[in-house]
Amino acid sequence: MNAPAPVPATDPVPEVQRQPAVVDRSEPRLDLRATLPYLLGRAGTGLADAFNAEMRQYGINLQVWRILASLLWRDRQRITELALNTSIEVSTVSRLVAANVRRGLLTRQRAGDDARSVEIALTDSGRERVQQVVPIFRLYERVALAGIDEADVQTLKRLLVKVYDNIASLGVSPGSRSRPRKSAPA
Repeated sequence: MNAPAPVPATDPVPEVQRQPAVVDRSEPRLDLRATLPYLLGRAGTGLADAFNAEMRQYGINLQVWRILASLLWRDRQRITELALNTSIEVSTVSRLVAANVRRGLLTRQRAGDDARSVEIALTDSGRERVQQVVPIFRLYERVALAGIDEADVQTLKRLLVKVYDNIASLGVSPGSRSRPRKSAPA
């Protein structure tokens, strides 16, 4: 039996965490409601579902909102940048951009530094649409964070960024559906 290959020192996930789980029948049953993936999923899904329902009156959905909001934050992005900034798969971003170019919310423009590349930008109509939604977005964020003091809000956000970075270290790139890299065979 070969020993697992060592994980590079730059890898933030220790080797011991990459080993296959050993089932210990003496451990108590898993309380899913107390696990981080469940809690993140539950909070995220609840917030996303409610916000998505609200977006219907503006003729957009949550994924389109994320693209428009990303472009409001930093206009003129390439498809791959939008995928990274929105955590939406590149092919889905491309499809959504095409649909919203047809709807007049976005434009495609040749990138100045690369004639083969295009950048996506908001039209005046797209900018107006996303600016209409920003107050609703901020309301949902305030509701989600109600009763949590500002210091804890900042800690929560910092920790969520760290959790995201930890997950990304598994080899799943944002905006893709690629599978996590596997550790070396045992």
